[in-house]
Amino acid sequence: MMNIAVRRTAVIAAFLVGATYATWKGSRLLVAQSLAPQALSVTYVQTETREQDGAVVAKSERRLAVRSDGSKVEPRSVAAEDGRFYEQKIILDAKAGKRVVVESVTQSVVTTTLSDRELVALRSPGGRCLEQGLTPGGAILGYQTLQSEIRSPGLHVTSWWAQDIGCVLLRETISRPQPDGTSRLLFTREAAKITFGEPDAILFEAPNWPESTPSQVFERYRLRFNLPETDDLMKVKASKDQAYWAQQQGRP
Repeated sequence: MMNIAVRRTAVIAAFLVGATYATWKGSRLLVAQSLAPQALSVTYVQTETREQDGAVVAKSERRLAVRSDGSKVEPRSVAAEDGRFYEQKIILDAKAGKRVVVESVTQSVVTTTLSDRELVALRSPGGRCLEQGLTPGGAILGYQTLQSEIRSPGLHVTSWWAQDIGCVLLRETISRPQPDGTSRLLFTREAAKITFGEPDAILFEAPNWPESTPSQVFERYRLRFNLPETDDLMKVKASKDQAYWAQQQGRP
């Protein structure tokens, strides 16, 4: 088991290379038809619950901004070892074909190349709502949705997509199946507000911080907070760097 400090470091770095859920979801095979992106911003309320008793352990807001060219940005706050919250963001630039991660704890920028599948998902996001296997999910905030489910032995992910506004995610739940056939809710994300129109351009800007590999970001973070160099951390650094160099070459 990783200690708390190393787990927190892993959370910081997991952000660096790897798709957001919406990007990963969009990398699935799309049917030929597609719908254009819708310029909007969505504010979500996220709730994490304890598996043992269902008690709420954390509640926060999350924002997603989408431009009319399909570019997306997801700002978020992350708690570091000093107890302070730092803003990080993932910028998916459909025009430049780049994923830019802004990591403010270490004041680093990590840039990789988006794959062809990821670019298709950004530029034609409505194609997700034309995939086979989606079922009617009812209305959320007045918008009809389609529901998708991903089931694995350890987790169930259920998502609701608004088909009329660029197939944007409006709700998501993650639960863990139990031996008695029931499931325990772990996480809920639900849209609380939708604002239409081009989002503020400053959201898509990255500061003039040094371009870095994930392992460099890890090391700056580790040294800043005097964390141990553990085997777990070294493995995470190596795997993240491998993904970084693969994505630099445009491989999924």
